[in-house]
Amino acid sequence: TTFTAAAVGTGIAYQWQVSTTGCAGTFTNIAGATNSTLTLANITASQNGFAYRVVTTGTCNTVTSSCATLTVNTALVITTQPTSTSACLPTQTSASFTVAATGTAPTYQWQVSTNGGASFTNIAGATSTTLTVSNLTAAMSGFQYRAVLNGTCTANLNSSAATLTVNTLVAINNNPINRSICAGQSTSFEVVATGSTITYQWQVSINGGPFVNLSNTAPHSGVTTPTLSVTNAPILMNGYQYRVIVAGVPCGSVTSTTANLTVNALPTSVLVAAEYSNLTPAINSGLYTTVSPAGSYVYQWFRNNNLLSGVNGSAYLVNIDRFGEYYSVATDVNGCSAISNRVTISDSVSNAVFVYPNPSSGQFQVRYYSPRNLTTGYTVSVYDSKGARVWTKQYAITRTYEQMNVNLSNAQDGVYFLEVRDASGKRLASSQVVITR
Repeated sequence: TTFTAAAVGTGIAYQWQVSTTGCAGTFTNIAGATNSTLTLANITASQNGFAYRVVTTGTCNTVTSSCATLTVNTALVITTQPTSTSACLPTQTSASFTVAATGTAPTYQWQVSTNGGASFTNIAGATSTTLTVSNLTAAMSGFQYRAVLNGTCTANLNSSAATLTVNTLVAINNNPINRSICAGQSTSFEVVATGSTITYQWQVSINGGPFVNLSNTAPHSGVTTPTLSVTNAPILMNGYQYRVIVAGVPCGSVTSTTANLTVNALPTSVLVAAEYSNLTPAINSGLYTTVSPAGSYVYQWFRNNNLLSGVNGSAYLVNIDRFGEYYSVATDVNGCSAISNRVTISDSVSNAVFVYPNPSSGQFQVRYYSPRNLTTGYTVSVYDSKGARVWTKQYAITRTYEQMNVNLSNAQDGVYFLEVRDASGKRLASSQVVITR
């Protein structure tokens, strides 16, 4: 820039002077500055406020000019960018953003973007270095804010955008509840919580000791999720206590109430046949369950892996119509079950023919042993005392002691004779039958 002076008189000479502290300061000559115009090159910001004057000397006198001040303007430079911030509702309802800049005559206009920075709009009245956003709501989370700066040498300088994150405090809506299971069973503990950026950490207390963080090692899994799983719990875990810390950074954490795990011991069960396990039509037997410890139990019985409907006592009577493999299940008041050993009830070989009831009113059944590989049938015939045949029927044989029913309800009272023959007509066995009413 230049400063120029004009003077009239005889024998004029010029000497420019400068004061680095303004017009009231001390002036010193500027070497070589002896023209009516002073030109300053390579001006720096440090020269702002320097004062200049010229001393004019003539033949008759010396005159000092008035003082002129140099103002050096600078472009705006942002020295502090707005930074992202977060707030926790409902304890925090406002958030602030600040920008700082150097340069001449800065002005500020804050803007907001509600669409992830795609576009920004001015915020009315937000023209200072600090923006305070009040009445925060969860819907404002993700809004972005920036400042637009203008100055003497700068137009529309945008700051970086800062993001507002609005979090909500963690709250536990449903605490974990106590669980009671049987040894070897699995269970889970659940918590329901609300809040922002939730994380979970389950803890356990053993034998009344301090709570410690769990890791995902058997029998525990899901230790950092809302649901903690306990798999194949042994009896030694009886009395374990569980709780969960629910955290929501940066809004703190909440600890749930304590839930107890009860692991009930399994009962034991022994099944025996008394007195026989190999039967004929003349021999019945019973199956008896002994459960330890003593107590109240509900029983289920299974034959050949099929549930026996309506059989719910500790004992079960068996006969030749109930051959098979048996086991029982005893369940205590805690829902813990004991499965007994397996007992097989099967046939006993006999060469006798079994007729019962005998005497009868004319309706009775006949049983005769058949080997398991027999594929043909038996013929049962009944004769009166005179030798006349009054009944005959062929029966298919599907089991070792097939039930062959005879109906002589119209026959007269008396003594009859019965015989069993095989498919070839060979007589296998005979018996006397009495009909009386």
